[in-house]
Amino acid sequence: LDIKSFDGAQMTPNLLVHQTRSRKGNILIADDCIISQMFMSKILKLAGYDVDVVGNGAEVVEAMKVTSESHVCFMDINMPVMDGPSAIKNIRDIEHENHLIPLPIISISADED
Repeated sequence: LDIKSFDGAQMTPNLLVHQTRSRKGNILIADDCIISQMFMSKILKLAGYDVDVVGNGAEVVEAMKVTSESHVCFMDINMPVMDGPSAIKNIRDIEHENHLIPLPIISISADED
């Protein structure tokens, strides 16, 4: 998998601020758990990808309205503000309205249930 991404990013509580871009690609992580954000970011960065992180589904939807630079999204199912399934529906609506190629979204969850 070779996709475009951000490199040299700084973590903030809700969003990674990207400074430069790598050649492999950009992966968006949508998860409200800081530990999951850090774990997945570290693994993906070590694999050569750039990573953006948001803390809820509404932030993913807002990011899609502004830019569609992500090539893959790992989305938590249970998040505050807007959950994963609702965010996915909103993203698909934006893609349809703007004739965009659908973003591959991989649902994730660390719930014990």
